[in-house]
Amino acid sequence: MELLRSTVPSAAQSILDYFDKTYVTGSTRHIAGTDIVRRIEPLFPPPVWNVHDVTVSGDRTNNFSKAWNRRFESLVGHTHPSIWTIIELLIADAVEALTSLLHHRSGRLEQKRVRKATKDFNRRLQRLCV
Repeated sequence: MELLRSTVPSAAQSILDYFDKTYVTGSTRHIAGTDIVRRIEPLFPPPVWNVHDVTVSGDRTNNFSKAWNRRFESLVGHTHPSIWTIIELLIADAVEALTSLLHHRSGRLEQKRVRKATKDFNRRLQRLCV
């Protein structure tokens, strides 16, 4: 943040302050009538959003909620399904998830295939981060 503060134009200082307060160091608040300064943690501290260590270790994963939403959308097949269709699909999805959990518990879960392009991209990211 110090390097950014020394290089950022003054017009962008308020954006940098917001980013620092929300994502990096948080803020401070003075307790009225005292010399006590209370430090307030950032709303989204670096461990929440920083993926450097995960990238270097090779444990990067895809966004599971995005994948689930895409899969569910393809199951529905149209934009305005009835509530009954949604309920049936949610039940089917729950059954599939339970089956997957049982397979995992019994050691029969198949490895998910990872596309070659994804593997290559992850390798390039790891090399850049080291």
